[in-house]
Amino acid sequence: LGLLFRMNPQLHGELLRIAAGQQTEENRRAVAAVIHFLGKETAEKLRPELDAETRRELDGLASLPLEVPEEIRNAGELDQLWFAFFATGNVEPIRRLVGELGRSGEMLTPDEFKAKKEKGGITPDDLPKLMNFLICVAANWSLSSNAKQHPLVRYYLEAMLARGEIKHPRSAALVEKMLRDASTPERSGK
Repeated sequence: LGLLFRMNPQLHGELLRIAAGQQTEENRRAVAAVIHFLGKETAEKLRPELDAETRRELDGLASLPLEVPEEIRNAGELDQLWFAFFATGNVEPIRRLVGELGRSGEMLTPDEFKAKKEKGGITPDDLPKLMNFLICVAANWSLSSNAKQHPLVRYYLEAMLARGEIKHPRSAALVEKMLRDASTPERSGK
């Protein structure tokens, strides 16, 4: 919704109408998150029109990023890429997700991390290694799942392969598998 209202400022009045109708803390927090996503300048313009509770929720979101960072640090930031894709249909979020398939740096699987932890051998470098693995797996799963459901995702992945845009060999192999799987009908009863 944040992207919808960011790209259509003429609807900000409607957003304020929606905000005024929210009765629960959870709903006010959701509206505040959308307003926060519009950017600091727009949020400040809309702020005087909000009730005190929604303004407090907006204040609580001040430290959240407005854009997807250059370096993905967690799976939630992958979700932001999907939000951007579904709101705009642009290829760039798909490119970034494909880029996460070939993350640089060492990786630790959850089982390897757990084994190290049980032996008392966890180092400060181990959590980033685990996060590398988890982000790679999450990107793979989400691209694969959406390639099965969304023709534009398939089209972008096919085009990226055809143009040679996917330089990392493992990433290219994963995308090829995704596309094969997406073209295979699922059996009923799964």
